[in-house]
Amino acid sequence: MGTYTDLTVAGDPLISSKSAVVPEATTIFRETDRRVFTRRVSERNTLVWGKPEDTNDEKTETVIEYSCETGKVIDRLNVMGFTLRRVREEFDTGRKAELEKYTSWAEEETDSNWFAEDWSFLKGLTFDAYATAFAKVIADGLRPLPFDDHKNEGLDPVIKYILGENEEYLFGFLGTDIRLLLRLACDVVPANTRVVQDITELVHSGYYGEEDPICDNATCALIAGHPENSSRIILTEGSTDAAILKEALGLLYPHLSAYYSFLDFDSSRSPGGADISSRL
Repeated sequence: MGTYTDLTVAGDPLISSKSAVVPEATTIFRETDRRVFTRRVSERNTLVWGKPEDTNDEKTETVIEYSCETGKVIDRLNVMGFTLRRVREEFDTGRKAELEKYTSWAEEETDSNWFAEDWSFLKGLTFDAYATAFAKVIADGLRPLPFDDHKNEGLDPVIKYILGENEEYLFGFLGTDIRLLLRLACDVVPANTRVVQDITELVHSGYYGEEDPICDNATCALIAGHPENSSRIILTEGSTDAAILKEALGLLYPHLSAYYSFLDFDSSRSPGGADISSRL
């Protein structure tokens, strides 16, 4: 039947997957973000597991998760090119594509009543309205289908859209990469909250080994076809510059150091510096 794993932002389940992590989502972590600790079973995230039958139950479990502060995840996503500006642009591009689809249907169909309401809603939907509603969804811990939170009385229409039937777009976000939605989620919650990928059940069920470098493996599998998943190469004039910058990056921005790499002058046998002919 499979076992599920959830990626949460500020405690709210954002991405759920079966039997394996979503590789694109795990690029926001590095193996240094892996945490193993003991907790009581009754302390599990209730939005993922539901309320415990007995809050005083002393039964414990070993938790295995990847966890990083939301503000640092934003920095990492920015390095990969998933800026808030890109989130907005791709949402608007996706919305235009959907509107063109409805227009095409209207030209081909004799009866457009079956999609007229959705078409009309999408015409009035803006990125800002979506972002505001999405922030409310996370803050209030509202859950999309198959849960019934979309039936709550007095919900804003955009919130109902986010929680409703969205087979093609998770949370109704009109973008092509899951990290766009993740970037927006991180932006609408406090920077000191955490983004967590809990792999406890996947490990206990045998889908991963306890020592498997899950994030590293997922990133390596993605790099070949998607260069945004690889580290950014910094070219310096010489090996000394590279060493100084590498150390400074590790000291000032340790959560980003694994997202950059430097030219290996020793392996490449590059002399560094400017060629003498260029100085004549």
